[in-house]
Amino acid sequence: LAETAANALLSNALVEDTANDLGIKLVEALPSARKRFILRVGRMRRWPLSFRASLRLGWAFLLYFVQRQKLEPMPRESIQAWGHRALGEEATQYLLVPALSGIYAGAPEDLSASLILGRFFRRRELQPGKLRGSVAPLGGMQNWITGFTAYLKTHGVEFSNQAEECIPTVVALPPNQAREFLAPRSPRLAAGLESIETLSLVSVNCFFEGREGIDGFGCLFPRSEGFRVLGLLANDRIFPGRAKDCVS
Repeated sequence: LAETAANALLSNALVEDTANDLGIKLVEALPSARKRFILRVGRMRRWPLSFRASLRLGWAFLLYFVQRQKLEPMPRESIQAWGHRALGEEATQYLLVPALSGIYAGAPEDLSASLILGRFFRRRELQPGKLRGSVAPLGGMQNWITGFTAYLKTHGVEFSNQAEECIPTVVALPPNQAREFLAPRSPRLAAGLESIETLSLVSVNCFFEGREGIDGFGCLFPRSEGFRVLGLLANDRIFPGRAKDCVS
C-alpha cells in the first residue's frame, strides 16, 4: 500500500483495521505537510495558475457537481487529453500532470484517464476512520512490510527463494525477472509478460543540517521547467520520525 492509500484508494477505517491486525501504529501527517508547491518559472508556488486558468478550473469544479457526466473520461482517453478537455491546458500542465506524475511517474499521454480518474465518477460509500487525511506507519513503510510479513508467517504462509513443483506459489518479482522465472515452468505465461512495460526510476535521499530545505510537503516539477526530476519530498515535514538531527 502507498502512503496515499488511506485517503485515495481505501477508507481510513479499513486501513486502521488492517494496521491493528498487523500490529502497526499509524500516524497522521504533520501540519507542515499541508504546504505543497509546484515549480513555475524557477519559483516554488503554492498556486501556479494564472487568474484566467483559475477561473477555467473553477468552472470545471462547478460542472463536476452539477453535470458530472460531461467530465467523465471517455474510452481510451489519456490523462493529457482529458485534462485539456476538462480543465484547460494550463491547469493540465501545471497541476494535473505534475500531481499524477508524482504518483504514477508515467507520461501523461500514456496514462489512462478512465483507470486513474474513473473512481471519482462512481458513487461509493467509505467509512471514516479516527485518523484524518494521509496516514503512514510510524517509522516508514518498511514497518508495514515487516508487520505484514510477520502476520503472514503466523498464519501459515512460507517465504522461499526457490519454488517447488506442484505447490501453489506466489511469484513476487518484477515482470522481467518473473518472465525468466516462469519461462521453463510456464512458457505461455512467461510470454504474456512480454507486453508489460516497465519504467525505471531513481529515488535519492538527502540529509541537511539544521532545518534547511522545503518548508512543506514538497515541490513538483512540471516538464516545461526543463528538469529530469519529478519532484522533491521533505519527509521530515510530512510524517514524524522520518529524519534525525545531523550531528557534526
